[in-house]
Amino acid sequence: MGIEKEHGLSPDSKMVVLHDFTPCVDDELEVKRGQIVNILYRENDWVYIIGQDTRQEGFIPHSYCAPYNTHLADLAIKKKLPRNGSVPG
Repeated sequence: MGIEKEHGLSPDSKMVVLHDFTPCVDDELEVKRGQIVNILYRENDWVYIIGQDTRQEGFIPHSYCAPYNTHLADLAIKKKLPRNGSVPG
């Protein structure tokens, strides 16, 4: 429970990063494919997240994450997600 309880986060906020992201400005956060994060809030096409392991906070594109208990998230965690983002059939 840890971080979710501490920040009052719902289980629905738990997401998995689908693609590596390198920040361009100070309020963005570097994340790696397969990393588990919690979304604190959404702002247009961006989400403000906190890393479960790193506890760092910042923005990443919303399209770079998927809900935790999904096939896409499972592929990203296992590093089996193709680099082009397509899902194997």
